[in-house]
Amino acid sequence: MPAPTFVSETETAWAVNTATTRVTASISVQTGDVLVACMMGTPAANMGTFTASGGSLTWTTQRTVGTVAQALVTVATATATSTTSFTVTATRTSSSSSGWGMVVMVFRAVQTLGANAGTTGSSAAPTLNITTTAANSALVVANFDASTTDGAGRVWRSNAGALSETTYNKILASGEAYAGYHADAGAAGTYAVGLSAPAGQNYSIAALELQGVTGAATKAPPPFQRPWRLRRRMVIR
Repeated sequence: MPAPTFVSETETAWAVNTATTRVTASISVQTGDVLVACMMGTPAANMGTFTASGGSLTWTTQRTVGTVAQALVTVATATATSTTSFTVTATRTSSSSSGWGMVVMVFRAVQTLGANAGTTGSSAAPTLNITTTAANSALVVANFDASTTDGAGRVWRSNAGALSETTYNKILASGEAYAGYHADAGAAGTYAVGLSAPAGQNYSIAALELQGVTGAATKAPPPFQRPWRLRRRMVIR
C-alpha cells in the first residue's frame, strides 16, 4: 500500500512560563486528513496532563509517557471532518513555571492508526522500539530531553528510513524538544526510533504509526480466447 503523505507542520511557542495554554497559527486541512499533536514539557510534575483541542474535532490521546523527574510527552490525534482552516490549542492542567510547547503534523491518505509506543531513559541516547502493523506506514516520533544536553550534533536513528525533522527547540535551561517523522518504514516489523546522538539524555520518547490507504485491487485480465476467424478455421468438417 502507498505510504501516507506528509502535508504540513505547525508549532506553538516554546517557552518557560506559567501559561496553561499554547496556540498554533492557522492550519489548513482537507476532509480525512489526520492531525498529530505532540505536546512536550519538563518537568513532568509541573505539567499535570496535556490535552489538544481545535477545529471542533474529536481529539484522542494515543500515548503519554514521562516520570516526575523527566519530561512529559503526549501524542494526540484528530481526523478532519471538512476542508477548512483552524488553530490547535494545547492545554496543561498545571500552572507551575515550566518549559513546554506543541508541534502539530498533518498527514493525508491515512487509512488508520497503527501501533504506538513510549518509554523513558536516563544518561543515554533515546531509543524506542515500535512494531508496525502494516507495510509502508509513516512513523511520528517525539522526544524531550530534560537534561539539556546540547543537541546541535544530533543524529536520528534511520533503520525505519531517514527521519524528516520537523522540530528542534532548546527551551532555555528546561530541556530540548525533538520531533519528526519517518515517511515510509517499509515492511511491517520492529524498528528502533529516536536518536543515536547526543548521548547522556534524560529522555521521554513516544512514537505513533500511521497506516497508508490500501490500494484498489488490480482487475484480472479476461481469459485468453482465440480470435473468432481463427477458431472458425479450426472447425473439423
